[in-house]
Amino acid sequence: MRAVYRNKWLLLWLLSIIVHGLVAVNEESQGGAEAGANDVDFQLDDDNDESPIELHEYKYDADALHDQWSRDLVWDNALDQEIRRKHDEFAAADHARRQLESGQADDATIQQVKQQKQFIQSLYQGNPNDLVSCFIGYKTLKGRQQIIRAAFDEMTHEKHDFGEVNSIAVTLPKYKLVALIENYAKHIDFVEEDQQVAPNQLVNQVTPYGIKLAQGGNRLPNSNLPNNCSKKRSFKIGIIDAGFDVGHPDLSCSTPDATNCLGSTFGLSSDEKWYNPTRDHGTHVAGTIGALGNNNIGVVGMIPDSNVCYIIARVFGDDGGASFSSILAAVKWSIANGANVINMSLSGDTYDTTAARVFADAYDKDNRILVAAAGNDGESICRYPACYTSVLSIAAVDSSSKVASFSNFNNLVDLAAPGVGVLSTVPGATTATITTPTGDRFSSVFMANSPRLPQSGVTGKIKSCGTGLTKCKRSTGGICIIKRGINTFQEKVINCQHGGGNAAIIFNNVTGSFSGWIPDDGQVTIPVLSADLATGRALQRKFAQAEVHIVSDKGGYAELSGTSMSAPHVTGAVAALWRSCRNCKNKDIVACLASTAKDLGAPGKDIYYGFGLVQTEDAYECLKSVAHCC
Repeated sequence: MRAVYRNKWLLLWLLSIIVHGLVAVNEESQGGAEAGANDVDFQLDDDNDESPIELHEYKYDADALHDQWSRDLVWDNALDQEIRRKHDEFAAADHARRQLESGQADDATIQQVKQQKQFIQSLYQGNPNDLVSCFIGYKTLKGRQQIIRAAFDEMTHEKHDFGEVNSIAVTLPKYKLVALIENYAKHIDFVEEDQQVAPNQLVNQVTPYGIKLAQGGNRLPNSNLPNNCSKKRSFKIGIIDAGFDVGHPDLSCSTPDATNCLGSTFGLSSDEKWYNPTRDHGTHVAGTIGALGNNNIGVVGMIPDSNVCYIIARVFGDDGGASFSSILAAVKWSIANGANVINMSLSGDTYDTTAARVFADAYDKDNRILVAAAGNDGESICRYPACYTSVLSIAAVDSSSKVASFSNFNNLVDLAAPGVGVLSTVPGATTATITTPTGDRFSSVFMANSPRLPQSGVTGKIKSCGTGLTKCKRSTGGICIIKRGINTFQEKVINCQHGGGNAAIIFNNVTGSFSGWIPDDGQVTIPVLSADLATGRALQRKFAQAEVHIVSDKGGYAELSGTSMSAPHVTGAVAALWRSCRNCKNKDIVACLASTAKDLGAPGKDIYYGFGLVQTEDAYECLKSVAHCC
């Protein structure tokens, strides 16, 4: 039944938020003391215990959630008191975080209330049956129960229960949200949009400049830790991103069921696998953290060996977006599976209370370190999760250690790391091999934005199409050989497509090879490769009408720029330090990274570089001689 919109109750509810936001300092101190008394630190084992730990699989199960919530609808006075106590504790902690994150508590409270007010106002506009995804915080058990009741009829939509921080992420029609707000205002803590978040992205073996600047590269004792994710003592690195190219020859995770990696997806369709990414971003991040050394190919990462376990949470699909509830679910899953440090090269626009609480728990209670990209606006603005005080915010510098023009700057930047033109691993391949019936092999290069070859490759007869000025006739199922020049690459390939070709090779019109690109507008639907003049002539003359096979070479590499590229340098530094110094706590690691960072801007901490450029080796010495935990 559609709710009656009573605006006077809305105004009362908004007023309650403002009062809630301005919690007194003495209440804040009391709540903080209670939280500290109940803290539980995660301790890395310092013995030879090889007992397996339970691995948690993630799967959204509406029936299981329905059963769990059905039990929660039974009134329990003790649970109600616990929820009320946690609300008071969170209210004080939220207020303290806003003070730290802005320096001005009133301004921070006003900004948060403004965001909530704008979101609430949007619920009264448009079709009341439109679905809205949001976080709903509750103060009492009755508030939780009313949210659950409202959600029961919408169980087809994915939900996440963040009961540990008094919040539930749901998708509901607007009229149901309005009914909750108007009828149960005193039991509801907040209603905030579940915002969409995006990645931050603007062969002989080489060590990228960033690894050298950050003092990375297998220089610390690795303690011979097991790389089996099921082992309690293995060091685990979480990556929440766009997936991981399993089988890349420069990454240690060789198959989806390998023992040194564990993955899952969040908020994606069933055909979007964590181990089969369609975007470069996540694999590029992984390579900066741990591309293998001493294998004579590709690049070197911050920890270039296989003595770690990767916990891969894919939240970005083909459309490039992810909800914050999916990201928080990925954080919880990663922690449940033992991730010691978690990289988040992603950002959203607005502050979220549920996220702030989840990240604070991860740092303060679970002894984890979370690392995030500062953002690529080149402005003095905050992006989240980087601007939460429990997350390390990483700015980007270039090869000269100068702050990048795109790197966001604010007083919450913690450290700087290389983020301009960073060379690392990417999915699939940048090259392909053409094999003829006689066994001759020719090299070719994928043009930028070209569709990729299927895993099995492409087989077809060679069809010469001149310079591709017109439709390439009688090329159905074949491979078009086209000479460079006169018209655009896209026009050449479209003429191949119109003739029925299933791949196009464009060869140079002068001696040597070349690289090219095609517009990313969806018009080109077949793989496009470039080849040198000699290859083109051989295929055109010697192998005309011969059936050839083209297959992608394994492993690709690319230079990318962004604070997304700087964050994994710090994640890699944390991993290198912590697995070598297993008795250290997260606060020891963070303190030594800050105190040993290379000061690049104004003396001391500044808004562009934070404490400075991360220095892994120097931080290691600090952990030994200052923190005395290594």
